[in-house]
Amino acid sequence: MLFVVCVVLVGLVFLILKQSADAKEPLGRAQEVTLGSVEFGGIVAPSQEDLEEMRKERQEARARFEEEAATVAQGYRTLESREEAVELIWGVLAEVATYNEYSLPKSREDLENSYAAIRDPLKRDVQIRKAHDEAYKKRQDREPYLLSLELAVLQVFVQADNPGLPWVNFKGLERLGIALCFPEVAERAAIFFKWFRTKLPANEKVQETISGLLTNLSRCQVRYKGADEKMKREFAEAQAKSTAADRHFAYIPVIEYYRKRAVLNPRFLTQVVEVGEADVKDIKAFLVHMNSLGRNRPLQSFEATLRSKDYFCPRLPAIDALVDAYTRSQNAEALKRVQSLASEIRYY
Repeated sequence: MLFVVCVVLVGLVFLILKQSADAKEPLGRAQEVTLGSVEFGGIVAPSQEDLEEMRKERQEARARFEEEAATVAQGYRTLESREEAVELIWGVLAEVATYNEYSLPKSREDLENSYAAIRDPLKRDVQIRKAHDEAYKKRQDREPYLLSLELAVLQVFVQADNPGLPWVNFKGLERLGIALCFPEVAERAAIFFKWFRTKLPANEKVQETISGLLTNLSRCQVRYKGADEKMKREFAEAQAKSTAADRHFAYIPVIEYYRKRAVLNPRFLTQVVEVGEADVKDIKAFLVHMNSLGRNRPLQSFEATLRSKDYFCPRLPAIDALVDAYTRSQNAEALKRVQSLASEIRYY
């Protein structure tokens, strides 16, 4: 018996010494390392094959995205006249001002008259560019920001009206393209830039600049189309959640998204109302839940919740969004109903 025990002990010592020696061998030489799914504290790290598959999926998704953006860019219509271009781009700027809850600093006529006395187009371009740069430096404020966009448009028309001159500076054009890269105006901005490109066909720099702008604007349209579809899914998922609190918090980003889109695109008011009404339907149950947190016994009703000494009503995006939507659509009856609810829950 003693002999057997000794043999076992010797075997264990030998095994331990061998493992210790193996551990000291440099990786990649004596040991062969195999990458696979590895578990760390219950979290499974992806294997090399998984990572490769994910990389491939991302590449394919990117290729589909670029293909769709290219198709969008090819579909931009062509303007027939300067008058169409003027009407289009100044309409876009007016919408941008609305989006910023402001108005354009100057009318088109006043802005054009400010530089009409400078007869030489090259000198006029220089003065417009200087004024644009000064306004752009203060773009954190709405008025100079919008003025910089107006001046950029004015510079484009000076150049378009004088295609034979050696234009080399398109900084205002580039900044304008960046500013107009959001879905409600992207297509019209692209159509305007496409028109400008036809005015200076021999200018390689403007051709290159506008090609880049058209690519970015088409990507913007495709990207927001994907965001719209994502919000539809998130709304459906929010409706399926089991508690009023879970639904409320899931509705918030959807409401905020549609409300922002509705500023420039009134058709999104329909979605604002749909999501907002879904949220306020459960708002009393949510407030009962929220005011019950930290209590030994949860509150049993909304009436009891209102009577509690530490009753609190947080900011409710659905109320704000519905008031705004019904005000804009002039739905007095629905507006009165939402405002009455807001008073009842002591939101105001």
